[in-house]
Amino acid sequence: MGDGVAPSRAWYVLAAILVLAAASVAGIATIWSINSVQLRRAQLPGSMQFDVEHSAGDWVVFIEGDGPGVPKNPGLDIQFTSPDGTPVDLTASSMDLFYIMGSTAGQNIGMVRIDRYGTWTISGRWPDGESTQSGPFRYAFGPNPVETALMPILIGGSIAVALFALGLGTWGLVLWMRFKAHRAGETLSTESG
Repeated sequence: MGDGVAPSRAWYVLAAILVLAAASVAGIATIWSINSVQLRRAQLPGSMQFDVEHSAGDWVVFIEGDGPGVPKNPGLDIQFTSPDGTPVDLTASSMDLFYIMGSTAGQNIGMVRIDRYGTWTISGRWPDGESTQSGPFRYAFGPNPVETALMPILIGGSIAVALFALGLGTWGLVLWMRFKAHRAGETLSTESG
């Protein structure tokens, strides 16, 4: 690509391929991050056992409801029990999380530290044994969705930004070199004429 010689239009194709690859990586990262959020469901008051095989760490508990509004916590005391029988209380969440998926809405009500693998139990009961309340209520719980979904977005987003920058840079460089070659060609034809 010397002076006066325009680069091949194939470079535009390369730039387009890089931009399309960036869009594909961004799409895949988005789908990956959404699919990485795995919430389990429980009807409370009552109790339910569940297995923790891969996702020890901070877990978030949501109250779920149907309809467009974010549901309110009915006030159940929710507790987790570790595989060795140690009770683990729900603690206040440091962030306000909610979601709407189709006709289901969820609002976080707290967090729990799941510190080991094995069979755990989630249980919910009314404070002081009150049983006159309605129910059951639907709860969802699982690994912190912010932490779970963040890594695929960071990795995929970084790759997508790099590919997009390379594609855009290639396109800009080729456009500039073609313009420069065109100007050099005009100068040559003016000098020879």
